[in-house]
Amino acid sequence: MSDHQRCRSLLEAIQDKYECKEPLHIEIFLPKSAPGKTDSGNLLLPRELTLDKCSISHAGDDDEIQLHVDVHALDLTGNSLREWHEVFKILDQFPNITFLNISCNPLTILDHPPDKCYENMVKLVLNSLHLPWDSVQQVLHIVPNLEELHISLNDLRHVEMTEETPYQSLRLLHISTNGLTDWEDIEKLGRFFPNLEQLFMIENPIREISQENLAASFLNLEAINISGTAVASWKELEKFRHFPKLRAIRLKGIPLLEGYDEAERRSLVIGYLPNITLLNGSHVKPSEREDAERAFLRHYVDKEEKPSRYDELTAVYGTPAPLAEVDLSLPESVDVSLRFGEKSLLRNVAVHWTLQELKKQLVDFVGQPAKNFRLFLNDPEAWYGLEEMRFPAKKLFTYGVKEGVEILIELKPSHESGKK
Repeated sequence: MSDHQRCRSLLEAIQDKYECKEPLHIEIFLPKSAPGKTDSGNLLLPRELTLDKCSISHAGDDDEIQLHVDVHALDLTGNSLREWHEVFKILDQFPNITFLNISCNPLTILDHPPDKCYENMVKLVLNSLHLPWDSVQQVLHIVPNLEELHISLNDLRHVEMTEETPYQSLRLLHISTNGLTDWEDIEKLGRFFPNLEQLFMIENPIREISQENLAASFLNLEAINISGTAVASWKELEKFRHFPKLRAIRLKGIPLLEGYDEAERRSLVIGYLPNITLLNGSHVKPSEREDAERAFLRHYVDKEEKPSRYDELTAVYGTPAPLAEVDLSLPESVDVSLRFGEKSLLRNVAVHWTLQELKKQLVDFVGQPAKNFRLFLNDPEAWYGLEEMRFPAKKLFTYGVKEGVEILIELKPSHESGKK
């Protein structure tokens, strides 16, 4: 049996990594300078020790155990640890550890947690261990100051609280891909972790969000990731505006957004959620919000059922005039007036061009690369006034480009000196 297949102790894995002359058949992160040894011959280990996929099954015999006070992070992903008492025995060798990853180990149910606590631990990764929630709570008892917890891929379909006393220190929770379908379970987590600021619940098939206890359950939540969930209606999505402190949301790959292009998805989400300042990792600037909210009004102006957000926005921007009935015989091209400073031009443009295609056509007229200037649509019949055309892949007719409108061209501030 080869070295990488046989089970071994933690000490053997460390020795194999740093002392064996033959190359190991494992891939492990190595620091820029390999550890040396003390005068007594003990290894000086790096602060972040990665021993993933090393077939570690136990801590080692009592007479070979050593203290490693300089190690602060330990990654034991994908080893052969089966007994929790071996995990705690390993932890005892690292008194200053703040981070532990024991994902993808064949651990049994935690029946008898130790009496001691590991108070320095602030980040714990327990992915793909098939842990029931009561075992998670037992682990939390012995790491009382945890700030970040990863319990994804545990087939944790329900959250049954065995301890109601809130866990105060946790700020970030990953609970993705667990098969959770009931929002009530998510609210239980919110109440149990009252100071939670970031929640990652990716790929849990939750369809509906209960608003009844939402605000009280997530008093401090600032960011949430619901990508890959089953949220399928704007009514459900709109409930995320009622989190008291929520400012950031990620929501890719949900049924609700199918059938919209990227620009439409972003615009509608911004329109529905006035509290969001960071969407899918990108900041929502005030100018983008205004454009999105105006587009939101245009989207719903002719629809019989309008969301409550529509009335809120008409109070800000006014009531838009009803859109003309769609002309199914949309012209292939229209004449528009182009104005750049003192220069003007009447130009025939194809309404199915994208904004980017139009800008490429205007490079010679402006005398600058397309990336250096912006376009604004000025439709004298529109109620909303001047509108910046922001999305390169959006077709001109979806901006409302039609016969007789004016398009203003403006250099971006850093290129003003090149204006002709």
